[in-house]
Amino acid sequence: MNMTAEQKQVEAIIKFWVSVLPGIELPTVSLMTLWLKQYDHDLETICYGIDEAARKQRKVNDMTTEDVVKFASMCQIGYAARPPRTRTFRLSDSGQKFPRKRIEEGGQIVAYLSENLADKLGDVPAGTPLTQAMLFRVLMRIADIKSGKVQRPTPATPTATQGDQLPRSKAA
Repeated sequence: MNMTAEQKQVEAIIKFWVSVLPGIELPTVSLMTLWLKQYDHDLETICYGIDEAARKQRKVNDMTTEDVVKFASMCQIGYAARPPRTRTFRLSDSGQKFPRKRIEEGGQIVAYLSENLADKLGDVPAGTPLTQAMLFRVLMRIADIKSGKVQRPTPATPTATQGDQLPRSKAA
C-alpha cells in the first residue's frame, strides 16, 4: 500500500508528538491534516508549535491534549507570521537539550588585562593575568556596565600611602 505525501507527513507529526510529548494523548488525524493544509504542508511550523507546547508541558506538567493543541496552534500562528529569515527552528535540533558549556575555573593564563579593559572595569589593575574563565567574566561584566545593568565602580580615593598623588580626572 502506497502512502500519500500527506499521510507520510501525518506519520511524521505523530512520531514527533510521541517523542516530545510522551504520555499526552495524540490529537485527531483530522486536526493534523488541518494543520498541514493551514501551513501549506510546512512540517517545521507545525513541529515548532508542538515543541513549544512540549516545553510548556515540562514546566507546568498538567496539560491535557486540548491544552497542548491550543498552545501549539497559537505558537504555530506566531511562527508562521515571522519573516522567513527569523524562523530558526529546525526539526533536527528539537527535543535535544544541550547542557550549557561551562568554562572550567583555573587553568592556564590565556591573556593579560589590557589598560583599555582595566579602565572600563574601574577596579582591576591592568596587566592582571587572566584564565579563560576570568576573561569571559571580564567581557560579560564590561557588557553589563555598558548596558547599565551594573554600575562601574569608582576608583578608590587617595590615602596617605599614595603620597601626594591626586585622583585622575576624566578631563585630564
